[in-house]
Amino acid sequence: MKKWLVLGCVFLFGFLVATNCKVKKVEEVTDSERVSLEYYNSVSANNPFQYVDLDGAVSLLQQNGILYIGYPESDASKEIVSVLTEVCKGSNFTVSYFNPKGEEEKEKYQTLLDTLHVDELVIPSVYFVKDGQILLKDTSFAKENFDYYTKEEREKLKEKYQKMMDKYALEMAS
Repeated sequence: MKKWLVLGCVFLFGFLVATNCKVKKVEEVTDSERVSLEYYNSVSANNPFQYVDLDGAVSLLQQNGILYIGYPESDASKEIVSVLTEVCKGSNFTVSYFNPKGEEEKEKYQTLLDTLHVDELVIPSVYFVKDGQILLKDTSFAKENFDYYTKEEREKLKEKYQKMMDKYALEMAS
C-alpha cells in the first residue's frame, strides 16, 4: 500500500514539473483568478473583477464605480460575468464583485438595500455609480427560469452592456 502511495506522489510531482504547473497559496491568488475559478472558468483569469465585501459594496455605492452583485451558482450570473469581461477589455474599468451569500444577517445589509432603494436584493444585478448616484443599472436577468442565451441573444446583451459602458465612460470623463 505504501508503495502505491509513494508511486502516486512521485507521479503527481513529475506531472506538475512536466506541465510547468504552479501551485499557489490561497493568499497568492488574485481576485480575478479567484473569480475565474469560482465561475468554473467561464471567464479567463484576466478579467476586470475585484472582490468587495458588504461594507465595500455600500462604500462604492456612495462613490464611483461599477458594482456587480451575483453568485456563481446562478447561470444568469455566469452569463453576466462573461459579457462584462468582454465589454471591459481594453478599458481601465474594474468591476467590484459582491457575493451576498451569507451576508443577509448583517446589520449593514439593510444599509445596502436602502442605498439601492429596494426592499429586496435582485440577483444578478449591475450598477454604474458616479458621485453616489446610480446612473445606470441592469436587473433584467432576475427571472425564474433563466436558460443560456442563444448566440444572437448574447450579442444583444453584449451590445446593451457596451452601450451602458460607453455612457458610463462619457459620464466619468465629464
